[in-house]
Amino acid sequence: MLLSGEALLLLALLTLAPGPDTILTLRQSLTAGARIALWTVAGISTGTVIHSAVAGAGLAVLLQEVPAAYHVVQALGVAYLAYLGLRSLWSACKHGKGEPPSVPSTHVGGYRDGLATNLLNPKVALFYLGFLPQFIPPGPAFAATSLLYGLLHAAMGMAWLGAVALLAHKLRDRITRPGFRVGTEIVCGVALFGFAVRLAR
Repeated sequence: MLLSGEALLLLALLTLAPGPDTILTLRQSLTAGARIALWTVAGISTGTVIHSAVAGAGLAVLLQEVPAAYHVVQALGVAYLAYLGLRSLWSACKHGKGEPPSVPSTHVGGYRDGLATNLLNPKVALFYLGFLPQFIPPGPAFAATSLLYGLLHAAMGMAWLGAVALLAHKLRDRITRPGFRVGTEIVCGVALFGFAVRLAR
């Protein structure tokens, strides 16, 4: 099973490119702490592996060939990102009034946010569907190779987003002013809404 260096390089570049996953990881780390953020990263990485497995099995063709299916998943993704943005802005309002911020309090909540954000992004599925076949020879090993790329991509994501989460947590420990926390929630909330709008296009 031979992997393409070009494919791995592109996956690495995509991992480093900021997007909803990065914003969500930062938000979780700065407001809920590194433990919750790392579980969020685990959820994101799980979503990546699932996307690659689905693409390898050929099921992602449904999203490409049936516009209605694509639009349903797209609408769910937009709604979830908008929900996360709204939750972040609502948390900023509550925190500004001295109330506890609205953040996941358990690893399950963090994992759920990461998994849902990744799975409900149909553009990720279509990326794997359109990208992977260019680097995988047709044959019985296609599905296994697709899954291997997904596992490597997930590992890159865990390393990068894990580092982001830990560095953000250090910043969180040093900056404890309520204004900083409120500002973080507002910036992340607006950014998540922005990604929801972009996904809706």
